[in-house]
Amino acid sequence: MAYEARKKLYRTAVTFMMTALCGAAFIWLWRIIYNPLTVFPYYFKGFVMMFAMYLVLMAIFIRLLGGMRLPVAATNVFFYLVTCLLSTYLVPVWGFLFLTLCDILVLKYLEKGFDKIFDRVFPELKMLLIYGDHRESEIRRMTAGWGGKYRIESFISINRGRHNCIKAIAKHDAVVICDIPVEDRNVIAEYCQDKNIPTYFTPRLSDFLFRNAGGLMFFDGAGAVFGRPLTAAQRFSLLGYLKKIYKGSGESLYEKVNASVEEGRKEFIITANPETLMNGLETEDFDSVLLREETLVIPDGIGLIKALSMAGYGHYTKIPGVDFAKLLLKMADVKGLSVFLYGASEDVVRGMRELMKKEYRHAKLLDAVNGYDRDPDEVMEQAVSMEPDIMMVALGVPAQEILISKYFDRFKKGIFIGVGGSFDVLSGKKKRAPGFFLRHNLEWLYRIVTEPVRIKRFLRSNVRFIREVMRIKSIS
Repeated sequence: MAYEARKKLYRTAVTFMMTALCGAAFIWLWRIIYNPLTVFPYYFKGFVMMFAMYLVLMAIFIRLLGGMRLPVAATNVFFYLVTCLLSTYLVPVWGFLFLTLCDILVLKYLEKGFDKIFDRVFPELKMLLIYGDHRESEIRRMTAGWGGKYRIESFISINRGRHNCIKAIAKHDAVVICDIPVEDRNVIAEYCQDKNIPTYFTPRLSDFLFRNAGGLMFFDGAGAVFGRPLTAAQRFSLLGYLKKIYKGSGESLYEKVNASVEEGRKEFIITANPETLMNGLETEDFDSVLLREETLVIPDGIGLIKALSMAGYGHYTKIPGVDFAKLLLKMADVKGLSVFLYGASEDVVRGMRELMKKEYRHAKLLDAVNGYDRDPDEVMEQAVSMEPDIMMVALGVPAQEILISKYFDRFKKGIFIGVGGSFDVLSGKKKRAPGFFLRHNLEWLYRIVTEPVRIKRFLRSNVRFIREVMRIKSIS
C-alpha cells in the first residue's frame, strides 16, 4: 500500500544515510591512524573496498540485531580485528573506541531528529481492530502493548456482521484484521483495498498466548513466499480438486447449463485458478465446497491448464469466468430469464444495472445488491424468496462460494456462480487485458504489471500449485 511503502522507503533511506555516515567516519579514522600501521597500506581502491565492506557488514548486523547503535559497535569490533590481522600485531584500540563512542552519540541524536520528522510526515494512525470469537476485554488487554503508529482506537467483533464492520471502517484511518474467518477477512480486505484504506493482518490469537504482544509485528500475509509444504490430507484434497476440473469446452459447458435451465435443475459453478484451489487447501469450509458433489469446477487460468498438462492429466480448455458470465447474461437476455446480482461496490453495481438496461434488456433483473451495505445472510434469504434463474455472487474467493453453498439446497432451481472481480470488468470500471495478452494467455502478466501487489499472490498460488501438482502426479 502507498502509505506503508512511503514509511518503509523513509526508514530505508534514513538507515542507509546513517550507515554511510558511520562508514565515512570509519574510513577517515582508518586512513589517518590505522592504514599506515598495516603491512601493505591501502590507496583509493582499497578505501573504496573497505567502505563497501563496512556498509555490507553493517547491513547484516542491522538485520540480525536491529537498531543502529549495537550494529555499529559490532562492526567496529570486527574491523578492529581485521586491522590487527593486516598489521600482524595488536594495534592500539583507543581509536576504534573513540570512533564507536562518537558513532553512538551522533546516531542517538540523529535518530531523535529523524523520528521527529517521521512523526510530522506520518501522523499516528487511528485504527479499527476487527476481531473474532473472543471477548473485547481480552482483545484490549492483549493489544495494550501496541503503541506508536498503531494506536487501536476502536474494536468491533465480526459477529456483528460484515456490513456493520464496514460502516465502522469508514470512521478510521486504518484497519487491523485479527483472527477472523478467512471468508470475512477476504471481503473486508477487498473493500479496504478498493477504498485505499491501510489494512493489517495480525498473527492468530494463539500467537498472543505464547508471546509478549508488544513484540509482535504487523504483517500482510502468512508463511514463506511459496507457503508451507502440504500435508497428506491436503494433497488428497488437491487430487480430488483436479479430478473435478471440467474437461469440456466453453460451448459444451454452455449447452450443459442451458439444458439445466430448460429442465429446471440447479447448477453450482466454481471458476477455478491455482489461487482458488490453494485457498481450498487452507480453508476447511471451502475445501468441502470444492469437493461437494454438486459443484462444477471450471478451469479459469492458464496456470491451471499448464499444471494439469504437465502432470499428465490430459488436455483442458480454459474457460474464463468473465467470458462465461457474459454468456450467462446473454442466455438470460435471449430466454427472458431472471437474474440476481450480488457483490462488489455500489459504484460497480450501479454500472451493472446500467449494463443490464442497455445490453440485456429482455433479462429480468430481480435485484443488484452491493457486497458491503447489507448482511450476506439477509441478501441470500431475499434471493431464496425470489427464486432467480441465474445468480452471480462477486464477494471474492472463497467467501462467494461458501455463501452459495450455505444456501444452495434451499433453492429449487437456478444457475449459481461466483464471479470474483467480473462485475468490475463487465461494468467497465476496470479494463481487461488487451487482446494480445488474451490471445497469448498472458492475462496474468498484464495483471502483475498493472497491479504489482499481485506478484506475491502469484508466487504463493501459481508457482506453489504447479510444484504440488507435480508432486502428486505419481498417485493420480
